[in-house]
Amino acid sequence: MDVLFQIYRGIEIAQTIIYCNTKKTVDAISEGLKQKGHQISFLRSDLNQTERDPVMKDFRNGVTRVLVTTDLLA
Repeated sequence: MDVLFQIYRGIEIAQTIIYCNTKKTVDAISEGLKQKGHQISFLRSDLNQTERDPVMKDFRNGVTRVLVTTDLLA
């Protein structure tokens, strides 16, 4: 998490997708970034399509700049 925070402090990023290998990691990174004040959204394999669609819409429209996800998007 410290390295991730250093990256975000050091450069300007328009949008980012962070791929994680587990749902637990998605939750941990999402919570850490939220606590630091970042607007983020997340996707995990346990969300159904109805729950995923608004998350992707917000990310595509720039409402959130960071998407934390498992490899389901790959």
